[in-house]
Amino acid sequence: MALRAEPRPCGRRARLAQMYGIGPREAPRPGAVAMSREESTNGLPPVAPAIRLGPAGEGHAGLLHALHDEPTVRRLLGRAPGRTLDATRETLRQNPESFHVIESDGAPIGYAAYVQNACTGQMDVRIVIAAEHRGRGAAGEALALMIRRWEASFPDRPIALTVRRDNAAAKRVLAKSGFRKVGGYDDDFGHSQHVYEPPRPADPPGGEAPP
Repeated sequence: MALRAEPRPCGRRARLAQMYGIGPREAPRPGAVAMSREESTNGLPPVAPAIRLGPAGEGHAGLLHALHDEPTVRRLLGRAPGRTLDATRETLRQNPESFHVIESDGAPIGYAAYVQNACTGQMDVRIVIAAEHRGRGAAGEALALMIRRWEASFPDRPIALTVRRDNAAAKRVLAKSGFRKVGGYDDDFGHSQHVYEPPRPADPPGGEAPP
């Protein structure tokens, strides 16, 4: 069942729905998608070999559970310790079209997911990369693939990314990928969130929307 959340108010229940990855059934169908060095246009150093997106299923619950338990990820996603493996498995079971495994050289290094933002009402993309694979451009390449897939499937439905103000690494990825900061809000946990939109053909890289 798709998450049917109003953009406002952004209460605790809506925020928890966002954090736990409840996504739409109309998400692009899962399947293997790869980006070669030549296709990488987001300005980041390419990962060797190419990044590949594959469908995530209940069998990947252990991967997601381990990624979510990493302290930096847990802090940025606002997750409390103690979430069970069974709960993660149930999230994947209920949202088979939203989650994708990020692979490099045939090995999983993270995941990407379409998540409806209960605070803005727009579709968001979450990228989580294992700590030992960060800083090599994997997040930027996976993001480009997710955006490309969404825009091909739903050209009339806008997508926007929400990033915590203190998530400097994610903001660098977005800036290098040409995303534009278009606004922000404070969530009910006291965190400032910045909202970014994908670049348009005439946008300069890393620009901000005019006032």
